Amino acid sequence: MITHIIFDINELPADREEKKQLLALCRELDLHMVSPDRRAKEMADPSLGVCQYLLNTYPLDSGQCIYVSSSEEDAGTARRVGIHAVVFTSFAQAEERIRLLVRLHAMDGRMCYCSE
Repeated sequence: MITHIIFDINELPADREEKKQLLALCRELDLHMVSPDRRAKEMADPSLGVCQYLLNTYPLDSGQCIYVSSSEEDAGTARRVGIHAVVFTSFAQAEERIRLLVRLHAMDGRMCYCSE
């Protein structure tokens, strides 16, 4: 079961309405939002990124997290540490991919969906 969604604070929607939609999506899907702050980025091993730092710092299970990013490189780093990853170009696209990933993972729990 997917329980956490990880967004880079710099990639959160700037539009106020989209922020509300993101929070509503998290509530609807019962996801807890985690966002690395500047300190996490400074403390993170560059080769493993902030995702590994978050996994080491907080009680998160990599198989129960989704990392959402506009960067394929950052998503690839998340995938290397076992976190599902969604790359997006718009909020609507991110929402669609998050819903699909949560639904597919709930059906069988496989990690193969992390390589979109």
